[in-house]
Amino acid sequence: MQTIDWLIIGGLLALLLCILVASQKIVRSAADFLAAYRCAGRYLLTVASGISGIGAISIIAVFEQCYVAGFAPQWWRFINGPIGLLLVVSGWVYYRYRETRVLTLAQFFELRYSRNFRVFSGLLGWLSGIVNYGIFPGGSVRFFIYYCGLPRSFTIPGIPFEFETFLWLMILVIGLGVTFAIFGGQVAVMLTDFVQGIFCNLAFLAIMVFLVMTFSWDDIFAPMVELARENPDRSLFNPYRTSGIQDFNIWFFLIGIAGTICTTGAWQGNSGYNSAAKSAHEAKMAGLLGTWRVMV
Repeated sequence: MQTIDWLIIGGLLALLLCILVASQKIVRSAADFLAAYRCAGRYLLTVASGISGIGAISIIAVFEQCYVAGFAPQWWRFINGPIGLLLVVSGWVYYRYRETRVLTLAQFFELRYSRNFRVFSGLLGWLSGIVNYGIFPGGSVRFFIYYCGLPRSFTIPGIPFEFETFLWLMILVIGLGVTFAIFGGQVAVMLTDFVQGIFCNLAFLAIMVFLVMTFSWDDIFAPMVELARENPDRSLFNPYRTSGIQDFNIWFFLIGIAGTICTTGAWQGNSGYNSAAKSAHEAKMAGLLGTWRVMV
């Protein structure tokens, strides 16, 4: 990490904080805080909700998948594309959910089932969230430490003992998320996610161009061919020769497809976006554009 790298990170963070301060003037009611007063259009939702599903832990997971199974999983992953488009075009979940006029998933549980079920699901969500926050932020913070070359510990002049980088970076990462959610609600979350989405789209494009210009296809393909000769059933390129891959074979993606169908609209982290669209049609169009964005 050089000075220019830290300036990029600091500049983006400063911009997000300015948006947070500005968005506080917009939030005037519970509907603003929970669902951004249902004013989001399809393009805002496409970029903002898409980037909300990308985090350091997601990138780590993809790194591991490509390291273990190579390019073969990408072929199976594209099966999700037509299925996702079919679900979105049919209006699966979107229209029925908006007909209830609820602002949160918890409110929907109480309306559809009972208050006791809402309390039960809330406790279950809280418990799973505590477990999640013991794993995901920890993996993300360690990723940042190694990727950015940060020291394991640091000192402050005048204080005789050292501070652990992992602990304080964890507090910073979690604290930023909590701050944005509390002080600006869904308005701040959506606007800052949109800015991050635009920034990441440009950054990903630049990274792709850099990788294509830096590494030749022979550099990538040659070791994959060599590994395929050593173990023909563990191909890193041919999706039909992956029986030797235990973790990321066809069954992994079939389970994922079933999960996509069964859990549409059920992810708590995206519930704010499900309620923030101007209409069910805008939510459907955002999902349609989002499916193409994911495939790209």
